[in-house]
Amino acid sequence: MDGPEFIRQIGRSWEFFKQLTLDRTLIWKASLPVDEDFRRVALAPESFYAEIYRVGLSRSSYNFLLSDYSYFQFSWDSDAAWRLAYFPNPWIAGVPDAQDTLDQWEALEEMGGLSHEDASDLIEELPYKGAIPAIRFEYSRQQYREIVHPAAHFHIGRNADNRWPCAVLLGPHAFSMLVARLYYADQWRTRSS
Repeated sequence: MDGPEFIRQIGRSWEFFKQLTLDRTLIWKASLPVDEDFRRVALAPESFYAEIYRVGLSRSSYNFLLSDYSYFQFSWDSDAAWRLAYFPNPWIAGVPDAQDTLDQWEALEEMGGLSHEDASDLIEELPYKGAIPAIRFEYSRQQYREIVHPAAHFHIGRNADNRWPCAVLLGPHAFSMLVARLYYADQWRTRSS
């Protein structure tokens, strides 16, 4: 996949989530540059997922943010190396009651009954669920090592050695559709019926 196609697919991914009414904020419609502060926290073995998620969110280290405050990162280095990542909100994603509560707070915020800061504080007080793991797809021909490190693979969760080989080279759009199908099934069904 070349760079222009990668960028087109980021745009298609955003439009796809808009059609599912899961969109919140588009920040970066091109390959996401490496954020060294985010990278340092994400790669530290002692980091908890909540910390990694918060650093990415607070530094706007994402291409776009979904309505539940989950976010996507899409980085392209070359036609032989790219990375796609989904970071679910560990307090809301996959927790229907928490999503309903968030919707109520945001409605109050829109009516002036809550300030943005108050709504953010309330979100912080929701119980940590971690119902959906972080998902990454990485492709690197240079890092390929037979049996040990597939060129194309998924990481599910935080274990660095947890590599699920993949025979298909996914781009941002297919990756987004896969995440939507698996973790936003209700919205997916409305789109596919």
